[in-house]
Amino acid sequence: MHIDGIQETLDTIFSMFMDKLDLPQRQAMERLYQACTFETHQPRHSTLERDLLRALAKSIMDQVTLEILVVDDLISKNSDIHLDNWEDYAVWLQFEVKEIYAHESSWFVSGFCHEHQGNRCYALQNIMNVSFSERQNPANALNLDSPSRHG
Repeated sequence: MHIDGIQETLDTIFSMFMDKLDLPQRQAMERLYQACTFETHQPRHSTLERDLLRALAKSIMDQVTLEILVVDDLISKNSDIHLDNWEDYAVWLQFEVKEIYAHESSWFVSGFCHEHQGNRCYALQNIMNVSFSERQNPANALNLDSPSRHG
C-alpha cells in the first residue's frame, strides 16, 4: 500500500529521533535502517539473507560478538565447483561487526576478526550462518529470540 507523503513524514520523524542520539548510536541506527529498507524493497532475496542481515544489525545494536560461518570465496563464486559438503570448506570465526554496507548490489559486513587479529570484510553471500557467541553455540544459530546480554 502506498500513501502519498508517508515516506517523507517517516524520514522526518526518523531524523528528529536521530538528532537525540550520540554518534555510535546514530551510526548503528542508520545501518539498521538501511538493512530494513533493503528488506522492504528487495523481497526477492532469500530468507537466509534477511535473517543474516537482522542478526548482523542486532549484533551492532547490542554490541555482541558473533560467530560467523564463512565459506571460501572461490567456492561460493565459482559455479564449476559443486560440493556436497561445503561445510568442510567453511570456518567459524569470532567477529565483531562494525559496519554493514551495500556495494554494487551486494551486501558486505566489516569488523574485527578475533582469529585474524585484525579488521576483515566479508560478502554476505560468503556468510553461511551466524551465532551469538556469548549466548549460544553454533548449533542454535539464528535463534534471535534469546534475551540480549547487557554487561
